[in-house]
Amino acid sequence: MPDSTPTWREVDGDVVHGRQRQIFTRSYDGAYRLEPLACFADGLISHGGDLTGLRAALADGRLTLSPPEGTEVWVPGVGVIVSGPADRAWTAGMMLEDLTDGTVAGGGSLGTRRG
Repeated sequence: MPDSTPTWREVDGDVVHGRQRQIFTRSYDGAYRLEPLACFADGLISHGGDLTGLRAALADGRLTLSPPEGTEVWVPGVGVIVSGPADRAWTAGMMLEDLTDGTVAGGGSLGTRRG
């Protein structure tokens, strides 16, 4: 079940397409924040830099799909909320597949075009 939306960025006059979704980031002090995570056709990922960095951030807990139950989470424009139990189980692998659609750094459905 996809949970991402289309996005793009401009690089040297070219439009680079991608996908984005919300993800929880954990800061050095253990606080969580809901932020957008974007993955682009040229391989750039907004958190982690690339797929290797994103996988590492997911593995070490800097990024997560669901913070621990009862954790305070800062949501921009809303304030602080307390996380509850996850009502649907998404894995990191499912999120990576949804974001990349199997096309990171390979064009495909994300594509790149002259702007």
